[in-house]
Amino acid sequence: MNISIVKLKKIRSLVSDDGLVGVARLQFINLQMIKHAVGKSWPAMRDDIFTAGESFLGKRISSNDIIIQSSDGFLVILANTTEKDGCLQVKELGEGILEFFLGKKHLKNIKINSNYNRLSDQKISNSVIEMSSEEKEGTKTNKTTPLVFALPPAHKSTQLNLDPIHDITFAYHPIWDSLSNRITSYTLHPHNIIDEISREERDALPNDISSDDIRKLDFQMLLKAQEDFSSLLKDGEIVVISVTVSFETLAHPKSRNSYISQLAKVPEKFRKCFMVCIDRIPAGTPEFKLVEYIRYFDKLCSRILIHNLDSSINLSSFHGCKVHLFGFDLKQFVGSDQKLNSKNITSISAFCLEAKKMNACVYITGVNHRHQILILKRAGVQFFAGNSVGKGMLAPKSPAPLTPQDIFQRLEAS
Repeated sequence: MNISIVKLKKIRSLVSDDGLVGVARLQFINLQMIKHAVGKSWPAMRDDIFTAGESFLGKRISSNDIIIQSSDGFLVILANTTEKDGCLQVKELGEGILEFFLGKKHLKNIKINSNYNRLSDQKISNSVIEMSSEEKEGTKTNKTTPLVFALPPAHKSTQLNLDPIHDITFAYHPIWDSLSNRITSYTLHPHNIIDEISREERDALPNDISSDDIRKLDFQMLLKAQEDFSSLLKDGEIVVISVTVSFETLAHPKSRNSYISQLAKVPEKFRKCFMVCIDRIPAGTPEFKLVEYIRYFDKLCSRILIHNLDSSINLSSFHGCKVHLFGFDLKQFVGSDQKLNSKNITSISAFCLEAKKMNACVYITGVNHRHQILILKRAGVQFFAGNSVGKGMLAPKSPAPLTPQDIFQRLEAS
């Protein structure tokens, strides 16, 4: 780490009247996992990570701010920043750099721990000088730590430290309620890059994925949703998250018990903020099995969703399950031209009528075009997800208004 005297002097010049300067800390916390995954390509990839990361940060801070690179991340010395603005800026920088890497194989798995502190220039300088001299002398002692650890520690991280399955990551997609004209919740989907194409939901799962990996993936998604909810709650934000679990996870006694036990850890007053979406129900599943497995969720979440139900299973089979929403991915009904034909529209309308008999609503994911929204809404669909509503993001947000005009204007501009 080569820190120039000029840079140290500049840090001292940024000290405010209280003798402190704002410092944003962005620490990569799983570089070893990525190093292991890429093998001999690691040195070049590490250079890419830090070069691209510094370039990304440089374009999003002022010319008076200072970037310092350490062995496992960056410090950004923020000029003339209040604590409130600094906390907001470090959050935006952390989320932004993760989104920047999201579309890149291996790099999409990077995790970052970020925080903001106000420190004295002496505290920063001493840490920088100590680290610089150690690196120059080539000494390695147990006391030698990356620069970001030489500063006051961040709050204990609750970041997931689970090995990725088939390079699958996760992203939140907003769900739009077309009656209230609001983004009311977010659904957490797996994401993956297969054959250089970004894929989501079922398409993100390799064809040869094992049942064991599917069960692990379901559990990881639940853990991530709970962690992200907890993190946002600390910031005073309340969000509603839909987590997807496959039927085969529920059919496996040990996995079912583990999943339900984990979901039950959500405090009762916050269970209204979680929805459970049950997917991959196989054709021919008897009604008593549906009731047996799904009934567990009635007291543990606000809504139960059934996704991509096989056409051989009648919606009436879910009597007694207290299902609130039935839905499917629009890809089942459209071709490459993204258009719905009259036969498909009739099928969707009939599906909506059947759901209404069950006192349930209908949602559709993968809605990407304006004409799809208009047709589907007339057919009886109430809830929508897809690029037309909003693209995947790293964290959910609080409910917000979204009118059809907002959607159409954005689609026309894109």
